[in-house]
Amino acid sequence: AMTHETEKRSEPRFPVGGEAVLAEELHANFRDLSASGARLSLIRGGAPQTGDEFLAHVEFDCEPPLVVDAMAQIAWTERIGSQCDVGIHFVGMDGPTESDLRRILDIMDRPDGHGEPIPGIHMDLRRPAASN
Repeated sequence: AMTHETEKRSEPRFPVGGEAVLAEELHANFRDLSASGARLSLIRGGAPQTGDEFLAHVEFDCEPPLVVDAMAQIAWTERIGSQCDVGIHFVGMDGPTESDLRRILDIMDRPDGHGEPIPGIHMDLRRPAASN
């Protein structure tokens, strides 16, 4: 009966430090990041709706700087006291983008003996311009 949960969690998740801005108004801290999505904790602003889509622009503060652009969908939201956690699922990422992200996560996964969150990640989530 656990297959669905384990499927959803098939990508290894890495604790990361950094912040995200949703639609220029919601500010969040990263909790973790994987090749298929991220978990954020909203600091302020109302929670987005499940299913909301954003254009995600993720920057990794490293040398050379790495950038990943992908569509992101709100997979779930969970209120914990006054805080709200948000699950983001990357959708329709092209092959090169996904391999970039995997490469970054692979680099970040180097054992440094500290188990510290990976620092310096910034994600900007913008609502796609309504164009039909």
